[in-house]
Amino acid sequence: DKVEACSSMPVLAANLQKRAVYINSKYVIYIEKYKKSTRAHLVPMAYEIYGIKADEHGKYPDVRISDPLEKTYEKLKQYGFGCPHDSYIINFEYMNTCTAKILGLEGVGSEFPIARSKAKEFHALRGKFIQAKYVGSDEA
Repeated sequence: DKVEACSSMPVLAANLQKRAVYINSKYVIYIEKYKKSTRAHLVPMAYEIYGIKADEHGKYPDVRISDPLEKTYEKLKQYGFGCPHDSYIINFEYMNTCTAKILGLEGVGSEFPIARSKAKEFHALRGKFIQAKYVGSDEA
């Protein structure tokens, strides 16, 4: 709690190779439901910051978030994150394309669907993020 209070972005408790790590959410590109758990995908620089080494194939180990996806989303949605689907939370900071039904993220080789049931809230949050970031509004 103290680490989080000193940061402008929430800190996520995570597990990495049987050790606890606390990840600043600004380094998270997206979070997904994965094998009855939740896993975070980080910007490449974050792996270096947190001392996470890639294997011989250049693949980084999974960063598992301790909280379920729904609880993590409630913690992050006021900080520039959106939930386009029941399986994902994305960081708007890394969004590079977005249509009514599909979005793309920087450094990620796949597209993400935007569920009809989530579209209205997702696009409203995206609009607030863009307005706050690029127009300078205080309503983020």
